[in-house]
Amino acid sequence: MFKQLLGSAHPHVATSLNNLAELYFSQGRYDQAESLYLKALEMFRQLVKLILSECEQLLV
Repeated sequence: MFKQLLGSAHPHVATSLNNLAELYFSQGRYDQAESLYLKALEMFRQLVKLILSECEQLLV
Protein backbone atom coordinates (compact mmCIF):
# COMPACT_ATOMS: atom_id res chain seq x y z
CA MET A 1 0.00 0.00 0.00
CA PHE A 2 2.81 2.44 0.85
CA LYS A 3 4.41 1.64 -2.49
CA GLN A 4 1.27 2.69 -4.37
CA LEU A 5 0.83 5.87 -2.35
CA LEU A 6 4.43 7.02 -1.98
CA GLY A 7 6.28 5.41 -4.87
CA SER A 8 8.85 2.65 -4.74
CA ALA A 9 11.76 4.92 -3.77
CA HIS A 10 10.27 6.26 -0.52
CA PRO A 11 12.00 5.41 2.80
CA HIS A 12 8.69 4.24 4.32
CA VAL A 13 8.44 1.58 1.63
CA ALA A 14 11.93 0.28 2.45
CA THR A 15 11.09 0.28 6.17
CA SER A 16 7.85 -1.60 5.53
CA LEU A 17 9.69 -4.23 3.49
CA ASN A 18 12.22 -4.61 6.28
CA ASN A 19 9.46 -4.97 8.87
CA LEU A 20 7.71 -7.60 6.78
CA ALA A 21 11.02 -9.43 6.42
CA GLU A 22 11.35 -9.40 10.23
CA LEU A 23 7.90 -10.98 10.51
CA TYR A 24 8.74 -13.66 7.96
CA PHE A 25 12.03 -14.37 9.72
CA SER A 26 10.28 -14.78 13.07
CA GLN A 27 7.90 -17.26 11.43
CA GLY A 28 10.78 -19.29 10.02
CA ARG A 29 10.02 -18.22 6.44
CA TYR A 30 13.68 -17.54 5.79
CA ASP A 31 13.68 -17.52 1.98
CA GLN A 32 10.90 -14.95 1.85
CA ALA A 33 12.56 -12.91 4.60
CA GLU A 34 15.89 -12.88 2.79
CA SER A 35 14.31 -11.67 -0.43
CA LEU A 36 12.62 -8.76 1.34
CA TYR A 37 15.71 -7.92 3.38
CA LEU A 38 17.72 -7.65 0.17
CA LYS A 39 15.10 -5.45 -1.51
CA ALA A 40 14.95 -3.16 1.53
CA LEU A 41 18.74 -3.00 1.74
CA GLU A 42 19.05 -2.00 -1.92
CA MET A 43 16.40 0.66 -1.47
CA PHE A 44 18.21 2.07 1.58
CA ARG A 45 21.49 2.09 -0.36
CA GLN A 46 19.89 4.05 -3.20
CA LEU A 47 18.36 6.50 -0.74
CA VAL A 48 21.70 7.07 0.96
CA LYS A 49 23.35 7.72 -2.42
CA LEU A 50 20.65 10.26 -3.23
CA ILE A 51 21.04 12.01 0.12
CA LEU A 52 24.83 12.13 -0.20
CA SER A 53 24.54 13.52 -3.70
CA GLU A 54 22.22 16.27 -2.49
CA CYS A 55 24.58 17.07 0.40
CA GLU A 56 27.52 17.32 -1.98
CA GLN A 57 25.61 19.79 -4.13
CA LEU A 58 24.90 21.95 -1.09
CA LEU A 59 28.57 22.04 -0.17
CA VAL A 60 29.71 23.20 -3.62
